[in-house]
Amino acid sequence: MAKQSAKEFLGRLAQDASFRDAFAKAKEAGNHGSFLDDSGFRFDTAELEQAREELGLDADVEDDLGDVVGGAGGDQSAPGPICGC
Repeated sequence: MAKQSAKEFLGRLAQDASFRDAFAKAKEAGNHGSFLDDSGFRFDTAELEQAREELGLDADVEDDLGDVVGGAGGDQSAPGPICGC
């Protein structure tokens, strides 16, 4: 179920510019974990990676979709929401 949530999140990022902008602002302010929770998305970074792979998205998709998982230096193994908070 969480992997499905990650797929829905990626789809919404790709299709909804206002959501993408709001997510980018929340991430910039360090609040993207609560933004995702408030938006009804619950998944961890492993589930996001699985969803990304199943959707056939390239590894560079994070840059295209607002740096979803914190960039190349981010801790992508943290449990819980993407931000690990």
